[in-house]
Amino acid sequence: MANNPVPCNTCKANGMTTMIYFDNRIKSTSGKMIPQEVATNKNHSCPFRQGNKPATTVAAPTQTAPQVSNEPKINTTATGDILLAVERVEDAVKKQQAQLDRIEQVVAGLLIQPTGGPTAEIPTEQEA
Repeated sequence: MANNPVPCNTCKANGMTTMIYFDNRIKSTSGKMIPQEVATNKNHSCPFRQGNKPATTVAAPTQTAPQVSNEPKINTTATGDILLAVERVEDAVKKQQAQLDRIEQVVAGLLIQPTGGPTAEIPTEQEA
């Protein structure tokens, strides 16, 4: 059975938030549970541990061992952080463009003189 996901403490100490869980059916040859990454459901091989060797999984007798993939692991948290930063930059650019558009409108309005000329007075309610 799998436990609740938790952040890898070693990754967390190094600024990453890789979420892992433990499944008592996936153990090393010495019987220790091997952490699994939530995002990939594959063995977590912490990049910050020195001498980190790939773990060998031992499946329960009625189950087959998980397939090992050659696909590169993607840190979805870092990717999400980058996408969030890009969205924030895009929003800031949109706000600045809206401000520039408004300034252009104001400047264009100043260049167009009222029909009475620049010295024309605005009539009061009594005169109108």
